Amino acid sequence: MNDSALFCSRELPSYPSYIFVERIIFCTSLVVNSVTIYCILFRSPSYVGNYKYFLLYHVIGSSLLDLQISGFLLPVVLVSYLSAYSLGFLNFIPSSILTVIGFASCGLVIITSVLLFAYRHYQVIPSFHAHQLSKKKKIFGIILLHLFIMTSLPYVGWAHNKQEGYKARIRQANLRVF
Repeated sequence: MNDSALFCSRELPSYPSYIFVERIIFCTSLVVNSVTIYCILFRSPSYVGNYKYFLLYHVIGSSLLDLQISGFLLPVVLVSYLSAYSLGFLNFIPSSILTVIGFASCGLVIITSVLLFAYRHYQVIPSFHAHQLSKKKKIFGIILLHLFIMTSLPYVGWAHNKQEGYKARIRQANLRVF
């Protein structure tokens, strides 16, 4: 048996300074995002119109992603293995569910960014232009965009579970070596 194996620990490091910095970022982003939502709801001028709600949707989606990364998930990425583990408030949840939550949040930010761009695009082009869609087609497009992200989430969970199986086999092989 290798003597160096006796001194190796299988515990995951906790990085207290990283956690402290991320908690400061979490509190700061909570305050900044709350002020942003307040300004959109109560301080935006009347000519903003319906764009206010698309902007609010985007800010809420971005805030959720920001708060998840800096507080709830707090990922520690292991770049050499393309893997990560969580140090956040939600570290008791299985990693496959955390992966789906993280990808869903990223998908929400992508959806809201596309919606903001599309809304501004339709405001700029004239109403008689060929690219101008009817209200039904716009709603249909928004639903399709959300469905596209939601249907990709089961694949993310499946791929993560498959990786867990591979990691278990590698661990078993490494235990047999020592």
